Amino acid sequence: MLIDGIEAASRSMKDKTYDNLKNLIYHMIDQKMKGRQLDNSDLTFADIDKIREILLRKLVNIYHVRIAYPTEKKDEIN
Repeated sequence: MLIDGIEAASRSMKDKTYDNLKNLIYHMIDQKMKGRQLDNSDLTFADIDKIREILLRKLVNIYHVRIAYPTEKKDEIN
């Protein structure tokens, strides 16, 4: 339920950046938890954290998202 819904929602995203995918995953899982849709599952909070981490890693790989690295500032010589 979690994976299928998040994967389907990620396909419709315009900008599939690392942060956008992470926000989508957290938002959708939080909504399921608030809606008490996971109450009868045997999932622990630790399990949910693992699901979030793995799903983010997999979606980043599927969409070949590149993490932006900070640029180095060159010292200017006067």
